[in-house]
Amino acid sequence: MKQMKSLLSRFSSSGSSGKEDEENQSESFDTGEECLQDNSTQVQNDENVEKKFAPKIEATLVEKEVTLDRYIQLSGLSSNTTGKDVSEFLVDCRTVGNVVFMKNDHGKPCGQAIVKLKDESELQKALKFNKTYLKNLYIVIEEATRNTYEKHNDQPKITSTSTSTFAKLGSLVWSASVEDIENFLKGCNIMEVVIKKDERGRPTGNAFVQFESNIDIGIALKYNKKYLRERWVTVEQIEEDEFIRGKEEDQKPICKNPETISRHNDEPMEKETSNITFVKLGSLTWSATEEDIKTFLNGCKIRDVVITKNERGKPSGNAFVCLESKADAEKAKTFNRKYLGKRWVTVDEIKEDEYIKETEKDKASGTTVKLGSLSWSATEDDIKRFLDGCNIKEIIITKNERGKPSGNAFVLFESKADVEKAKTYNKKYLKERWVTVDEIKEDDYIKETERDRAVDTVEETVEDTVEDTVEDNF
Repeated sequence: MKQMKSLLSRFSSSGSSGKEDEENQSESFDTGEECLQDNSTQVQNDENVEKKFAPKIEATLVEKEVTLDRYIQLSGLSSNTTGKDVSEFLVDCRTVGNVVFMKNDHGKPCGQAIVKLKDESELQKALKFNKTYLKNLYIVIEEATRNTYEKHNDQPKITSTSTSTFAKLGSLVWSASVEDIENFLKGCNIMEVVIKKDERGRPTGNAFVQFESNIDIGIALKYNKKYLRERWVTVEQIEEDEFIRGKEEDQKPICKNPETISRHNDEPMEKETSNITFVKLGSLTWSATEEDIKTFLNGCKIRDVVITKNERGKPSGNAFVCLESKADAEKAKTFNRKYLGKRWVTVDEIKEDEYIKETEKDKASGTTVKLGSLSWSATEDDIKRFLDGCNIKEIIITKNERGKPSGNAFVLFESKADVEKAKTYNKKYLKERWVTVDEIKEDDYIKETERDRAVDTVEETVEDTVEDTVEDNF
């Protein structure tokens, strides 16, 4: 700032001749030639000069300061090494900010750290400590980049705006409350929780959470695919605009009665949702798909199609359709007893309660399959290659009581379309054996994989403990 004021003072001096002013302006700041078209004009007003040149000078100084910064990466540290230890090791080096310790995929220190230094001369000082000892640890030092430093610096940045971060939770049980979510995200400092609802005011199974800092979101992400009651929950980081959209949509009032009158004026309240209606299609062929049904109901505005399944996981011959309006329902009913494929289909209007009751179980499932008759040597990579073209979220190869592969695996997919694609591989060969592929309900998926999930968690904890012990000893 002193440098900036000094530069400005050269432009704002008055009382000298026009020729002297021209020379002073030319010598004081090179960019003045670009900004002042007529150097013969004497600068009369200090305030105008500051307004004109201060931003440019300040930006130049800030850029110069940034380019002076240098970074180093230290390797060979233990998990117990502290920032104070590193600072004392780099004696006489002028560091900036805190020491940033890098972490592995489990959030544990990986034995490396990055330090920001004031300038090039401090960098050269620090590099003299390369391949020397910090206590009993042999340390390697090499130059690092600003991008690497910022990537691993998970401390919240103090800005003029909020330092909060945001996450989306998916696959929640419909009865999950704000308190349930806060208890689930134990250890996180939460500012706000928004449970997303659909057009009918029912929970969708998603929620948006605003945290206080990057540290909190880091903790929250560790709860990804952990259980909240009987279902495991997905936790993913999102941008602020997605949180805001979700919050705004959730806060829209749902006008159940279109004739409702506003309390504040005599104008009727705007309808926030369409007058959605529901129909049931019966006698469908088992091979009918959602696209077939949408094509069959030509001209109808469709929100959702749910093809229900029987106890064996096979199509029941019924489908339930959510439509935009009463007019769409009337249009759909004109297709009653018309042919879809080789069979004629019944189309009947139903109430919302029946739609919810009939589709609840099928909406909760639809993205999980069981693979049977696998070779004992089959790996996750083998299964991914076998299910070519499917978007896979998770694969769990189950084990028997002796800890050996059971010959079964359970797969979670991104969408129902992926499940349909996976089923085309039924009784195809993976290595020397052909494999069965059967769609299952989510409850069965959870039940069948729960034991193996618990084993994986224990093994991961043991691995972390062993890793920490080895680092401490060496």
